[in-house]
Amino acid sequence: IDNIYFKIRKGIGMIEKVRNIVSTSTIKTLYYSFIYPYLNYNIINWSSAPVSQLKSLQISNKKAARILLSKDKREHTKPLFKQLEILPLDLLIKFRRGTFMWKLKNKILPNITCFKPNNSIIYSNRNVSKFLLPNPRTEIAKRYNTFSAVKLWNTDIPNDIKSSTT
Repeated sequence: IDNIYFKIRKGIGMIEKVRNIVSTSTIKTLYYSFIYPYLNYNIINWSSAPVSQLKSLQISNKKAARILLSKDKREHTKPLFKQLEILPLDLLIKFRRGTFMWKLKNKILPNITCFKPNNSIIYSNRNVSKFLLPNPRTEIAKRYNTFSAVKLWNTDIPNDIKSSTT
Protein backbone atom coordinates (compact mmCIF):
# COMPACT_ATOMS: atom_id res chain seq x y z
CA ILE A 1 0.00 0.00 0.00
CA ASP A 2 2.90 2.34 0.72
CA ASN A 3 4.36 1.66 -2.74
CA ILE A 4 0.99 2.37 -4.35
CA TYR A 5 0.72 5.58 -2.31
CA PHE A 6 4.13 6.86 -3.44
CA LYS A 7 3.41 6.07 -7.10
CA ILE A 8 0.06 7.86 -6.90
CA ARG A 9 1.72 10.86 -5.27
CA LYS A 10 4.20 11.03 -8.19
CA GLY A 11 1.28 10.95 -10.63
CA ILE A 12 -0.48 13.73 -8.71
CA GLY A 13 2.71 15.78 -8.85
CA MET A 14 2.96 15.39 -12.62
CA ILE A 15 -0.69 16.31 -13.12
CA GLU A 16 -0.32 19.30 -10.81
CA LYS A 17 2.54 20.67 -12.91
CA VAL A 18 0.67 20.50 -16.22
CA ARG A 19 -2.91 21.20 -15.17
CA ASN A 20 -2.76 24.88 -16.17
CA ILE A 21 -1.43 24.23 -19.67
CA VAL A 22 -3.58 21.31 -20.88
CA SER A 23 -7.31 20.69 -21.25
CA THR A 24 -9.52 18.92 -18.71
CA SER A 25 -9.86 15.88 -20.98
CA THR A 26 -6.06 15.60 -21.19
CA ILE A 27 -5.78 15.85 -17.42
CA LYS A 28 -8.38 13.10 -17.06
CA THR A 29 -6.35 10.97 -19.47
CA LEU A 30 -3.29 11.60 -17.31
CA TYR A 31 -5.28 10.48 -14.25
CA TYR A 32 -6.15 7.24 -16.02
CA SER A 33 -2.47 6.84 -16.97
CA PHE A 34 -0.65 7.77 -13.76
CA ILE A 35 -3.07 7.17 -10.87
CA TYR A 36 -5.95 4.82 -11.75
CA PRO A 37 -3.81 1.82 -12.80
CA TYR A 38 -2.07 1.77 -9.42
CA LEU A 39 -5.35 2.05 -7.53
CA ASN A 40 -6.95 -0.66 -9.65
CA TYR A 41 -4.12 -3.18 -9.91
CA ASN A 42 -4.57 -6.11 -7.49
CA ILE A 43 -7.22 -4.14 -5.57
CA ILE A 44 -9.01 -7.37 -4.61
CA ASN A 45 -6.03 -8.34 -2.45
CA TRP A 46 -4.83 -5.10 -0.89
CA SER A 47 -8.33 -3.70 -0.24
CA SER A 48 -8.70 -6.13 2.67
CA ALA A 49 -6.16 -4.09 4.62
CA PRO A 50 -7.34 -2.12 7.67
CA VAL A 51 -9.13 1.16 6.95
CA SER A 52 -6.31 3.11 8.61
CA GLN A 53 -3.87 1.82 5.99
CA LEU A 54 -6.23 2.59 3.10
CA LYS A 55 -6.80 6.15 4.34
CA SER A 56 -3.67 7.48 2.60
CA LEU A 57 -4.86 6.13 -0.75
CA GLN A 58 -8.33 7.52 -0.22
CA ILE A 59 -6.95 10.97 0.59
CA SER A 60 -4.64 10.87 -2.44
CA ASN A 61 -7.51 9.93 -4.74
CA LYS A 62 -9.56 12.83 -3.36
CA LYS A 63 -6.62 15.18 -3.88
CA ALA A 64 -6.32 13.99 -7.47
CA ALA A 65 -10.01 14.75 -8.07
CA ARG A 66 -9.57 18.28 -6.71
CA ILE A 67 -6.49 18.85 -8.85
CA LEU A 68 -8.22 17.58 -11.99
CA LEU A 69 -10.89 20.25 -11.59
CA SER A 70 -8.64 22.90 -9.96
CA LYS A 71 -10.79 23.02 -6.82
CA ASP A 72 -10.00 24.17 -3.30
CA LYS A 73 -9.09 21.50 -0.78
CA ARG A 74 -12.03 22.51 1.41
CA GLU A 75 -14.52 21.51 -1.29
CA HIS A 76 -16.37 18.23 -0.82
CA THR A 77 -15.21 15.57 -3.30
CA LYS A 78 -18.41 13.57 -3.86
CA PRO A 79 -19.73 15.95 -6.57
CA LEU A 80 -16.23 16.17 -8.07
CA PHE A 81 -16.03 12.40 -8.54
CA LYS A 82 -19.50 12.48 -10.10
CA GLN A 83 -18.55 15.30 -12.46
CA LEU A 84 -15.35 13.50 -13.49
CA GLU A 85 -17.15 10.14 -13.73
CA ILE A 86 -14.46 8.58 -11.53
CA LEU A 87 -15.21 6.19 -8.68
CA PRO A 88 -13.98 7.10 -5.20
CA LEU A 89 -11.79 4.44 -3.61
CA ASP A 90 -14.52 2.80 -1.49
CA LEU A 91 -16.85 2.43 -4.50
CA LEU A 92 -13.97 1.23 -6.69
CA ILE A 93 -13.31 -1.51 -4.14
CA LYS A 94 -16.99 -2.51 -4.12
CA PHE A 95 -17.10 -2.50 -7.92
CA ARG A 96 -14.05 -4.75 -8.19
CA ARG A 97 -15.36 -7.13 -5.52
CA GLY A 98 -18.71 -7.34 -7.28
CA THR A 99 -16.99 -7.97 -10.62
CA PHE A 100 -14.86 -10.67 -8.99
CA MET A 101 -17.93 -12.43 -7.58
CA TRP A 102 -19.78 -12.18 -10.91
CA LYS A 103 -16.81 -13.77 -12.69
CA LEU A 104 -16.65 -16.47 -10.03
CA LYS A 105 -20.37 -17.26 -10.36
CA ASN A 106 -20.17 -17.40 -14.16
CA LYS A 107 -17.12 -19.67 -14.01
CA ILE A 108 -14.81 -17.19 -15.72
CA LEU A 109 -12.41 -17.59 -12.80
CA PRO A 110 -11.04 -20.95 -11.70
CA ASN A 111 -13.02 -22.73 -8.99
CA ILE A 112 -11.95 -21.25 -5.65
CA THR A 113 -12.87 -23.60 -2.83
CA CYS A 114 -13.35 -20.94 -0.14
CA PHE A 115 -16.28 -19.46 -2.11
CA LYS A 116 -19.09 -22.00 -1.95
CA PRO A 117 -22.49 -21.68 -3.63
CA ASN A 118 -25.40 -21.66 -1.20
CA ASN A 119 -27.10 -24.99 -1.90
CA SER A 120 -28.67 -25.27 1.54
CA ILE A 121 -32.20 -24.41 0.39
CA ILE A 122 -33.02 -26.73 -2.48
CA TYR A 123 -36.60 -25.60 -3.16
CA SER A 124 -36.02 -21.84 -3.19
CA ASN A 125 -34.94 -20.01 -6.34
CA ARG A 126 -34.07 -16.89 -4.32
CA ASN A 127 -30.74 -18.33 -3.16
CA VAL A 128 -29.62 -19.86 -6.45
CA SER A 129 -27.13 -17.09 -7.20
CA LYS A 130 -25.98 -16.58 -3.60
CA PHE A 131 -22.81 -17.81 -1.96
CA LEU A 132 -22.42 -19.28 1.49
CA LEU A 133 -21.50 -16.48 3.89
CA PRO A 134 -18.84 -17.48 6.42
CA ASN A 135 -19.07 -16.44 10.06
CA PRO A 136 -15.92 -14.42 10.88
CA ARG A 137 -15.03 -14.00 14.53
CA THR A 138 -13.10 -10.72 14.29
CA GLU A 139 -13.54 -7.34 12.61
CA ILE A 140 -10.33 -7.91 10.66
CA ALA A 141 -11.71 -11.15 9.20
CA LYS A 142 -14.82 -9.24 8.04
CA ARG A 143 -12.59 -7.24 5.68
CA TYR A 144 -11.33 -10.38 3.91
CA ASN A 145 -12.87 -11.05 0.52
CA THR A 146 -14.15 -14.44 1.65
CA PHE A 147 -16.61 -12.45 3.78
CA SER A 148 -16.86 -8.90 2.36
CA ALA A 149 -17.14 -9.88 -1.31
CA VAL A 150 -19.67 -12.62 -0.55
CA LYS A 151 -21.73 -10.29 1.66
CA LEU A 152 -21.68 -7.61 -1.05
CA TRP A 153 -22.79 -10.18 -3.64
CA ASN A 154 -25.55 -11.66 -1.48
CA THR A 155 -27.04 -8.39 -0.21
CA ASP A 156 -26.16 -5.41 -2.44
CA ILE A 157 -26.00 -6.69 -6.02
CA PRO A 158 -29.38 -6.67 -7.81
CA ASN A 159 -30.69 -10.03 -9.07
CA ASP A 160 -30.76 -8.93 -12.71
CA ILE A 161 -26.99 -8.33 -12.57
CA LYS A 162 -26.42 -11.61 -10.74
CA SER A 163 -28.34 -13.55 -13.37
CA SER A 164 -26.76 -11.73 -16.33
CA THR A 165 -24.40 -13.83 -18.43
CA THR A 166 -22.51 -10.87 -19.90
